[in-house]
Amino acid sequence: MIAEPVVNVSFNDAKQYASCYNSPFAEFMVNSYGYNARLLKFDGIRFDTVVPPNECNSLAHGCGWYDDDGNLWPSGALFSEREAWKRFYRIFHGGEVTNGIIYTPNAAGPLMAVHSFSDHHEIGEGYYMHATTLKDAYPPDMVRANMNGEAYGFRAENNLKGSPLLVNHRMTALLVNGVEGRMMDYRSWRPGYEATAIPRSASGMHGIGWIAGTRSSWGIGRMLTTSKS
Repeated sequence: MIAEPVVNVSFNDAKQYASCYNSPFAEFMVNSYGYNARLLKFDGIRFDTVVPPNECNSLAHGCGWYDDDGNLWPSGALFSEREAWKRFYRIFHGGEVTNGIIYTPNAAGPLMAVHSFSDHHEIGEGYYMHATTLKDAYPPDMVRANMNGEAYGFRAENNLKGSPLLVNHRMTALLVNGVEGRMMDYRSWRPGYEATAIPRSASGMHGIGWIAGTRSSWGIGRMLTTSKS
C-alpha cells in the first residue's frame, strides 16, 4: 500500500512511509477514521502534510508511465486523493458526525481538487518559516494566491512559527494582506516582551513602514498611508 519507490517520511521515532492513494490504503484510511469517529465520538481530523499526494510508479497500483525511451516515471494519484477527501467530508458532515471539521495543512499552493473538501487550511513552513526578511517570507503574490482567498476563494491561516522573524513581524505582513495568523503556544515563542507582545509598536510600525515603502509591489498604495507622527 506504500508508494514506489519507497519514500521514508519517518519523523523522530515514528517509522512511516509514503502511501499511495491508488492502493487499498485510501479505503483503509477513510474507513478507519469513519469507524473511530463513531466509536470515540471525535468530531474532526487535523492532518499534517498529506496534500499533494506522493508520487508513485507502481504498475500494480495503476501508477507510473513510460516515456518514448522506455523509462518508467512516477505519477500522482490526485483524483484518487480527491475521492478520499470527498468521503472524509461526508463522514464528518452528516455521515458519522454532524457539523464536524476537516483541517488540512496547505503544503504548497491551493490544490482545489482536494482542498475543496476541507473546512480549514493552515500554512507556515518552507520559506515562510525560515526567511530572514518580510519581503522574502511574505511575497504578496504568494500570500494572495496561497492564503487570502482572492485568487481561488481559498483561505489559509499562517501559523507564525519559525525564526528569525518573530510573531509581530509576521502578523504585520499578514494583516496588511487580509490574512489571519494562528497564534502558536508558548513553546514557539521567545521569552520577553519584544518578541511576543501584541501589539508591539516598534516592530509593527517597522513592518508597516516597509510595506508602505514598497506599496507598488503590494498593490495597496491607495489603501495604506503612514505618518511619522
